[in-house]
Amino acid sequence: MFNYSIIIPHKNIPSLLRRCLDSIPERDDLEIIVVDDNSDEKSIKNLKGIHRNSLQIIYTKEGKGAGFARNIGLKQARGIWVIFSDADDVFEPGIEAILNLLFEDSESDIVNFDVTSRNSDTNESNNEIEKINYHCTDDKYQKDPMSFKFINLVPWGKAIRRDFILQHHLKFEEVKHGNDLLFASLCDFYCQNRRIIPIIGYCWMYRKNSLWRQKNLEWAETRYNVLVKTGKLMKKLGEPEFAQRLINEAWFFCRLIKDYSYTKYLYTAFKYGTITQNYRILFIDIPYFLFKDIFKYLFFYKKASLQVKQ
Repeated sequence: MFNYSIIIPHKNIPSLLRRCLDSIPERDDLEIIVVDDNSDEKSIKNLKGIHRNSLQIIYTKEGKGAGFARNIGLKQARGIWVIFSDADDVFEPGIEAILNLLFEDSESDIVNFDVTSRNSDTNESNNEIEKINYHCTDDKYQKDPMSFKFINLVPWGKAIRRDFILQHHLKFEEVKHGNDLLFASLCDFYCQNRRIIPIIGYCWMYRKNSLWRQKNLEWAETRYNVLVKTGKLMKKLGEPEFAQRLINEAWFFCRLIKDYSYTKYLYTAFKYGTITQNYRILFIDIPYFLFKDIFKYLFFYKKASLQVKQ
């Protein structure tokens, strides 16, 4: 029996994974489960050269993304507490003190700890973590840990009791983008006892070519669908304010779809307006953007035609 299980999905970044593993303290009561998401042969060869106590590397061929990999890790985990990490991030020295405090905690469902951020290439500090509104050390959360609900909607920066995960049958969505939103939202919904530890235990490393920053049509559509799905579920579960927050964010991604496919944008916008019964979108926003873009197209077409004639 382990006290802690650290689950890390990985794909084709073995050198960064080594950096992550090196930041994890060596403890007899801690296991590390790395789930490889169908990496290439060169990365697999590098992975097989990694050795440390209580490290298990699971190789998958499905290529279904980090959500699938995390679900595999959950099935293998034996620790009392589950901690998630991305392969390109690192743990801070404070994680040792956090683990010791977790050992003494027999009541909390979720324990949140503080997170910092640095540039992956230069290791210089930055303010990237502020962009996802992570404020674990705010006084109001110290005084009322349960008010931290729906704040940290990512898998890292927290320890979750494994029995709690099993009790509520929680798992990650197996999609390429946003696989953690539903899991994190349901964790916070079901959480009855939360603890906040104001110690920095994790570092979110800014990397320009990470999956999180690979923006394309699939990224925009998947993010949109995940937000709408989670928002509808949260509304059904009696969390209307949080549901509306997610639905509003979905509209942002719907608008981004226009950058990649105009037809899909119109279809998605109409579907969004119907789902939300937002008649402004149906009868004002969509016609406005149509008129604006048609006018822009005709203007540039006419201008180009005149230039050709001249």
